[in-house]
Parts: sequence; C-alpha cells; structure tokens
Amino acid sequence: MSIERSIDPNSTLSEIVRRYPAARGVFNAHGLDTCCGGGLPVAEAARRHGLDLAAGLGRQPWMTAAAARVAEDLVLPAGTTAQLLGESGWDHITLIARATGRLSLTAAETTMIERHGISCRARHRALGDAEALWQFLQLAAREHGEEILAVAARQVARQPALPPYIDRAAVDAIPEAPGVYLFYGEAAPPLYIGESRSMRSRVLQHLCSPAAWTRRVRRIEWQRTAGELGALLREASLVRELDPVFNRQLRRPRQFEPADWPHRGPLGILETDPARDATEVHVVDRWCYLGTASCDPEVAELLEAREPRFDYDHYRILARHLRKRGVRVVQLGY
Repeated sequence: MSIERSIDPNSTLSEIVRRYPAARGVFNAHGLDTCCGGGLPVAEAARRHGLDLAAGLGRQPWMTAAAARVAEDLVLPAGTTAQLLGESGWDHITLIARATGRLSLTAAETTMIERHGISCRARHRALGDAEALWQFLQLAAREHGEEILAVAARQVARQPALPPYIDRAAVDAIPEAPGVYLFYGEAAPPLYIGESRSMRSRVLQHLCSPAAWTRRVRRIEWQRTAGELGALLREASLVRELDPVFNRQLRRPRQFEPADWPHRGPLGILETDPARDATEVHVVDRWCYLGTASCDPEVAELLEAREPRFDYDHYRILARHLRKRGVRVVQLGY
C-alpha cells in the first residue's frame, strides 16, 4: 500500500511521522512543526501555514500550468485573466489557487478578486472551492452561453496529457497549417524532425504516443510553409543537415540514374497559402532543388548562385509531386 493512499488528512502530524518516519522530512520542508505542533491534523496544519494539502502530504501538485490555462479559458469572462494577471503579478496556477480559495489572500488581494466579480468566503475549505467554482461557471454561462460552455467542457475533457516539460501554450501556438517541426531534448542535435499539412495535430500525436523519446522533449521549434511540397523539401533538407537522433534513415540506391529533365531550363513550382496570402516558388533545375523563394529577387538570387547538387530524397519528392494534376509551374529559363 502506498503512503499517498493510506494517509488520512484528519491524522495528526505525530501519528503520520510514527507510521511513516520519512514523512518528517516532507513536513519540515514545508514548515510544519512535528514536535510541539504534532497534535494538529495534517489538514489543519496545512491550513494554518497557508499550504495546499497536496504539498503538505508530499503528493503531486493539484494543478499544472497547462491545466490552469484551460480552467481560465473555460470559466473566466473574456479579458478577466489578463487583467488579474497584470494587476496581481501572479502566474496562472497562483491565479486559480487564490481565486478558488486554495491559497489565502490579503485584504488588498481580496478586494481585487471581488472587483472582478469573484468571491470566496471560506478559504481552504472544500465548500469555499465549490462556491468559487460555481461563481466562475455562472459568469462563464452568462458571458458565453450554456451551450458553448458545455461544448468547451467536452473539449477540455478530451484534451490529451502532454509530457511534463511541455507547456500547452507552446503547442497551441503551432498553427494548424503545413510546415516542419523539430523536437529538441536538453542538447543538440534534434531528437526528431517531421512535416505535416496540419502541424499542431501531428505534434500532439507524437507527444501523446507511447514512444519513449517523447518524454525527453524539452522544446519544440516549427517552420510554416505555403504547402505540403515545401514542407517535404524542408524536412528532407533539415534531416540531412541536422542529423536528428530518432529519424529513420531512408534507403538510397547505390546506383541511380534520374529521369531526363523534361523542361528547357530551371522550373519554378508554385504553392500558395490562402490564409496568409503568401506564395512560395520552389526553384528546381535538372531535378536539383535550389531552394525556395517568396519574391522575384529571391528567385533571381537562387538562379544566379545555383550550384546544382543532386539529392535522391529531393528527386523522389519532386518527381512524385510533378506527376499530380493541377500543379502550378513557371518556366524560369536562363
């Protein structure tokens, strides 16, 4: 039986220390007196010291930063979160903890909280938490409507858990658009490089997969492209340049003769991102990918500085793309 499951919050500090001597170090770390104050129930001792009971018992924190942001988005009226964070200087976890009564407030903090329509009369009590949460939900229902609130609650319930070092806000910032993403551990090189037409969804799939390497992820970088071709070409270039740890190396034939180049000269393959009203031109010459440009001067620069170097991965991507219908190309010439 684990210590966490067998400790009763109504047990005194002395009783817990006698049963579990190692608990003395946990209590002392949080300033809980196990000598003269050892007759107090652990819940009461935590209340008097302004501690969360989970911290007093040495358990996992009651809330993560990502969960606090979800709670804010779900229950706070629009604009309230930014105003409270700005006035108080609290972080997201502290905001929810103080607004729901898990942490005590000074008189000035109480006035500030109540000015935003939130009050909690019984601090550190379950009833007070419930009352504050009910007020949150009522405010949210009036602001957004009950139907939207219900949909948001169902969406939050389905949100996957992320690795401990990844902030939900960092993932939410990734656009649901074509591009490449790079997972980094504590040091270079990248752990993994990938591409997708919907980056955020694909990143979440990786982070919620059982693969052992995902627990080593500490940060995520991403680069948006105008379309899928740009993402594929960029991924192939980055994998060759940065040599990520967990990317599978593609098998390349020892001897390979590419098909004849069917164009008079260099070719520009166009991709457009309607959401950003942006167009990219992928410059190719005799199956050699020279680079991607976003304007005519950049195209000219790539053509002037071109040093065609054949790459099998680029060839495979380009040949497959040019066989599709509706591909937009421009003849660049010499």
